[in-house]
Amino acid sequence: MLGKFSVAPPFQRKSPRLRGRDALLAVLTSADPDQAAPRVHVLHGLGGCGKSEIALAVARRMSDLGRRVWWIDARHPEQISAGMREIAGRLGASDSQLELVWAGKGRNPVDLVWDLLNGPFEPPWLLIFDNADQPQLLSAVEGLQGDEAKDAVADGTGWLRQPATGSGLVLVTTRDGNERTWGTWSALHEVRDLEPGDGAHVLIDVAGESSGSAGDAEALAVKLSCHPLTLTKVGAYLERAKKDTLWSGDSITTFQAYLTDFDRRLGRLSALEDSPVLDQAMIKTWQVWEMSIEQLGTRGLTRAGQVLYLLATLGDAPISYAVLLDPARLTRTPLFGPITREQLLETIGGLADFKILELKKLDESVLGRTCYVATLHPLVRELTRRQLGILGQRRSYLMLAVQLLARLRPREPFTLKNLDFDPDEPGHWPMWQTLTPQCVEVLLDYLEMITPDDVDQGQDGLLPITLDVARLIARYLLAFGLPKQAELFLERCLRRCRELGLDMDGRPILNLRHERARSALEQGRLEWAEAELRRIIPLRVALLGQEHLDTLFSRHKLARVLMEQERWAEAEAELRDVAAGEARICGPENHDTLTARHSLAKAILATPGRVAEAEEMIDEIMEIRQRHWKPSHFDTLTLRFTRARAWLARGAREEAVGELRQVLEDAVGRTDHPEMLALRHTLAVALLSGPAAAPASRREATAELERLLVTCREVLGENHKETRRVAQDLDRLNAGE
Repeated sequence: MLGKFSVAPPFQRKSPRLRGRDALLAVLTSADPDQAAPRVHVLHGLGGCGKSEIALAVARRMSDLGRRVWWIDARHPEQISAGMREIAGRLGASDSQLELVWAGKGRNPVDLVWDLLNGPFEPPWLLIFDNADQPQLLSAVEGLQGDEAKDAVADGTGWLRQPATGSGLVLVTTRDGNERTWGTWSALHEVRDLEPGDGAHVLIDVAGESSGSAGDAEALAVKLSCHPLTLTKVGAYLERAKKDTLWSGDSITTFQAYLTDFDRRLGRLSALEDSPVLDQAMIKTWQVWEMSIEQLGTRGLTRAGQVLYLLATLGDAPISYAVLLDPARLTRTPLFGPITREQLLETIGGLADFKILELKKLDESVLGRTCYVATLHPLVRELTRRQLGILGQRRSYLMLAVQLLARLRPREPFTLKNLDFDPDEPGHWPMWQTLTPQCVEVLLDYLEMITPDDVDQGQDGLLPITLDVARLIARYLLAFGLPKQAELFLERCLRRCRELGLDMDGRPILNLRHERARSALEQGRLEWAEAELRRIIPLRVALLGQEHLDTLFSRHKLARVLMEQERWAEAEAELRDVAAGEARICGPENHDTLTARHSLAKAILATPGRVAEAEEMIDEIMEIRQRHWKPSHFDTLTLRFTRARAWLARGAREEAVGELRQVLEDAVGRTDHPEMLALRHTLAVALLSGPAAAPASRREATAELERLLVTCREVLGENHKETRRVAQDLDRLNAGE
């Protein structure tokens, strides 16, 4: 079972009452499935204007009306892909079908999801793409820039499409309000700053009536450009400051006092005012942040600024601070100095009190206890990163972020109890789903920051960490079934390594090249994968030796390529060496050793006259598997399938048919996995074999081939070799052959 990816709207988010948006909400929530109304709505406007809050209000209303509501953070391609994959699973696609389609071996994933969305089902649905500030990510076509990227979205052939029926509705939030980007089939709604009266209400809602009169609130709202995010943060400041008078008796606690102090400080923002990127609303939001950080200092949280700088350095996604922000490492850096876990958590809580960040409790605790993530509003993150540049500290904080990622490396001693970072283990995928967007941005930013001169002068000391964690990210993406995303990420890393003049044949980069070859193999590009693996293997032999696990793993992937091409003799030679080597290093009953031996048994079974030899090996593997793994383990089921094929090959038809039926029954939820599709085909052929197959067997075989052909076309595609074989067998059967 694949690790699940949450597409639930953030209903637990604590938000002030939505002011000044009633007319827009009425338009967005009044869509009647039976009417020819716009089915795609795009909310666009400046950062912090409240687009996501409007979308959340729409989600709440639609959920109350009985609609199915899905929410996808559209800031990263991995999150979009994983989210749409989760939706497909909820609409009936099986895990094995999703694995194959997302590996690029079947039909287009985008078409699969939208066929399911456009299918006849109840209740109606709402799909929200939040923070789609890079619209090209919704095109599902990688590498596009400029007008080409905008045209790809407007074509309506990517992740964003117009629902084919009135039962579906799509809502997008973005800073991009260009009509050309979104196509004529999308309805665009500009979200502007609030009117003064509504802005005053926001301040009063958050800060409370004790902060001053409605007139004072309106005057402050006007000074803040009635910008919703800025208003919310000022209200939070005042609400918190009234509770903090214990720390500082002269805290600013009223609208009027805040306005006076705010005017006094504006002259200190000349560096930001000269920026062509930031408008006045953004500059004022920065001023609000500065005042909030000072207020936290009066509570003894003197490192609130450093914590915020560090969080802004990580990727634009929810941040697993319990995993990444190690107080021991922070203490060792001059950026922080001594800080305990309790002080760190209190500081993060203080930033949340002032609405500088948002804390969210994860639905599923990966750490075996309650776990939270911290999310920065994109505008706060943008302003903070801008300030880091002004202060000249961007490099220092980025280097610290890379150092923090070091704890994810296998060689690093684990400092959290009951935590394992193995990305190949399905139980750890929820954690990696959270970590990946943060890590990817840090790694790529670091690679872009260092220069060839840094490498020449030995100033690239964090490169080993960077490349190791990049390999782990790629392994997670491959294990989770996102080989295309793994390929794109690895290509960016490898391209930058070449630009830096690094040794492309050295061990760290060979690790990335190995994963890059895996991504090609998983997508069916066998010739490229074979050529690259044949380049990697001798390099690993020279560096590490024949008996090193890295060498054996590359040879195992090469054997997989050969088996996909039905080059059984070559595959057998590789697999004999791999299985023997892994047995010497890991033991004869290790999972990887048994996997290599199973593949070897398949290669032997495919060679004429060697059935007994293959069956003996299968029995030996089965005995070990039954002692160490549950009978329901999928690898055990596939081994039983191989054993049944051996029985057929030696003429034990009845035993084989019985075993094939039982395996199919035991493979709950996996009957359209490629191995099970092959099993179903084998079963149909077995039913037709033997002297004068009984009419009942013939009817059963015909029905199974008909069902199987439909499934193969859906999962594997029309041109897959297994689909063609099933179609040919069915044609011969119908022709009376």
